[in-house]
Amino acid sequence: MNFAAPLLLGGLAAIAIPIILHLMARDVPQTIRFSTLRFLTKDKLETHSKKGIRDLLLLIMRCLIIAGLVLAFSKPFIPFEEASVSTEHEVVVLLDNSASMNRPDIKTLLETKLSKVIKDNSQVAFIVSGNGQEAKVDFQSKGGFLKSLGEVKPGLHEGHHEEALNEALLSFHKEAASKTLIIASDFQVQDWQMKQLPKVPEGVEVQFVKVFDKSVQNVSIFVDRIRKLNAGKVVQVQVYVSNNSSLQQEEVIKFTAGQKVVEQKVSLNAGEAKKLVLTMQNPDASKALVSLSGKDEFIYDNEFHLWLGDEAPVTVAFPESAETNSLDFIFVKKALQDVKAGDASFRVTSVESQLFSGVVLQDYQALVLTDTAHDLQVDVYEEMSKYVEEGGLVIAAPATRAGMIFSRLKAYGLADVRFKETVRRKKSTDLPFRFEELSESSSLLDIFDETPDSDLQQFPIYSYNHFTIGGSGQSILEIKKGIPAVVVFPKGKGNVIVSAIPFNHIWSDFTISNSFLPLLRHMIVSKAATEENSVLKLSVGERRLKSGSFDEYIDTAKVGSFVVDETPVTVNISKQESIQASLNLIDFKARLFQENGKKITMKEQVKEGFEYWHYFFALAVIALLVEFILADLKPVAKATQ
Repeated sequence: MNFAAPLLLGGLAAIAIPIILHLMARDVPQTIRFSTLRFLTKDKLETHSKKGIRDLLLLIMRCLIIAGLVLAFSKPFIPFEEASVSTEHEVVVLLDNSASMNRPDIKTLLETKLSKVIKDNSQVAFIVSGNGQEAKVDFQSKGGFLKSLGEVKPGLHEGHHEEALNEALLSFHKEAASKTLIIASDFQVQDWQMKQLPKVPEGVEVQFVKVFDKSVQNVSIFVDRIRKLNAGKVVQVQVYVSNNSSLQQEEVIKFTAGQKVVEQKVSLNAGEAKKLVLTMQNPDASKALVSLSGKDEFIYDNEFHLWLGDEAPVTVAFPESAETNSLDFIFVKKALQDVKAGDASFRVTSVESQLFSGVVLQDYQALVLTDTAHDLQVDVYEEMSKYVEEGGLVIAAPATRAGMIFSRLKAYGLADVRFKETVRRKKSTDLPFRFEELSESSSLLDIFDETPDSDLQQFPIYSYNHFTIGGSGQSILEIKKGIPAVVVFPKGKGNVIVSAIPFNHIWSDFTISNSFLPLLRHMIVSKAATEENSVLKLSVGERRLKSGSFDEYIDTAKVGSFVVDETPVTVNISKQESIQASLNLIDFKARLFQENGKKITMKEQVKEGFEYWHYFFALAVIALLVEFILADLKPVAKATQ
């Protein structure tokens, strides 16, 4: 009998426990003679005899339970006669299947080069690696490996090989006569950057197979920026064109949207990169493409997909009262909902303040806090602080409850605001307040310079909250010198904006002025709605969950432009796959054998055979059932006449 886990057999010593307990619990009979009760004494002795038999059976069952469980967990098996320890020459091939390897002649080159370095009598396993491990094929003959190799589909993913390299080194059997790791790649530097290199175990040889003998002749394009002017009627794209070849190249760059095409010629010296700006009037499609006219050895970076249509609405959350919608919410929603200003549109959602703790703040790009925010629970402010740290925007514009809300913002590190008083006109005949000071560094200057009917410094203000600021707060708009009206507090990747005037028509004419929408939109767009928020730009193979989902991912298997749940998505080949910098293989190999690398343990050869541990487990279960039955039985004394 063989055991897969023989050390567990030490548990058989536990059989001594029920035996010892049985001996300690035995009744020691005492003889007391009464002449008139001698017949009853005889019956009592008979009862003791039956109890002793029952206790002995209980002891046996308990010993069988322990023995059965220990033997079951020790995994007994009978080895098959043909099973033997492997002495084969083992080869593990790590195949780089990132986008830069995807060239027309790749399969022929791989088969030719790997056939030369792998011995005919080797057992070969291989791992396919793109953006992580994509597939693994266990050990087989060299012929079987070459056949399986021809079935691998070339990838378009960005290369990340750390996971696959670790798995490759774990694949060798300890008993193998020789072990060779072969890495077949073009060895782009970016693909082989790793947090921690593993240490190659003793006895493993490492070979590098550089699939391509010469540098690729390649020209690549990448769109860095898109600008929409005149309400989207004019579109400009900024394109980087790089000549990654050793020859001078003449190219024509095409910008296509529907039936509209804009072209520009460019001449590039070897290794030269240029920036171009292509302008299109009135594009007639949401999907667009920038492409090269010529073809080279790596075609997948010759085009770049764009989205020119409506962008995803900027999501704004508004804590609201349970009884009714506040005036602030009505004005904010009226100003933003279904209104397009420039390139942005908005979706404003109200949530009852008492239920706001159940809201996932990351689903929104901005939060607007008014007087109804006084109902928010403490844990909401804690989450709000994390939300801003990660890039969110909070706009606080309270009215009569400003003191309490400002103090909470300060307590949770959101804004260093000290409330002083609420300032009102003493009588209706007094002149109203107005915005007087605009920070010279504020981008508001540009916004209102381009708004001919702006009345930013004209509309009346009847009341405002007077507060002082500290820390990193920057006043971008003041009622008069030293009295802030709008203040920005940067925090982590996000911002908190505090307004001295609430968003209703009672305290001022701000919400019914021509300046309300431009100012509110600018605050949200400039601080929260970045280009990454409005159009999702992904690389092929990149994993990104759909908004609001915990297990459903956006399909990034192919390049293109499409819309997922109101969010435009563009998928392109990662620009790092066009970079031709090669890895220093001598240095890389030395680092693989370094002493402080991550330790890798080769697996033991699997010993195959007929397992019968389940029989012992069944024995333990049967013994347990019998033990329950015997424990419920009680000896019954016989009555005598």
